[in-house]
Amino acid sequence: EFVDETHPLNVCTIMHRIARSVAREGASRLPEKAREIRETFAWRRLLGFVTKRLEDCNNLELTNCLWALATLEARGEAEEALVLKLADLSSVYLESFEPRNLALSAWALAKMGYVDTAWCRRWSVQVLAKIGGFEPRDLTMVLHAFGTLHWRDDDFLGRFCRE
Repeated sequence: EFVDETHPLNVCTIMHRIARSVAREGASRLPEKAREIRETFAWRRLLGFVTKRLEDCNNLELTNCLWALATLEARGEAEEALVLKLADLSSVYLESFEPRNLALSAWALAKMGYVDTAWCRRWSVQVLAKIGGFEPRDLTMVLHAFGTLHWRDDDFLGRFCRE
């Protein structure tokens, strides 16, 4: 009811904080707690809010939503539809992503099994353009994402390793 008045930052932050809170409970409890949350009316409503405000999201908000969905292992029909929209919209703003957001979004999409070679190519171009700003943990996420997706780009990997 208040979606039109709610800033997308707030909606995406709620989703991110829910996922972060569940993740802090530890890996052993994560699947059970994530399932409990995903089965609530409030979660479905939150998905609707995010979907409605998606066009107004910036790169950080898009990344936070992707990370939250991946962390909560959200695989329902509504979540998968939202992931596709998030990935498409992320492609529009990919040039504005900071190294951390590039790494986190790639990790999240890989964890959810999202394979789109066009997106991977656009993403790898941005990673290479900003590779000097990546922290070691972000570089690890980049390699993890490529490995998880079984996506191979020898030119990218060669330059990535040299950097």
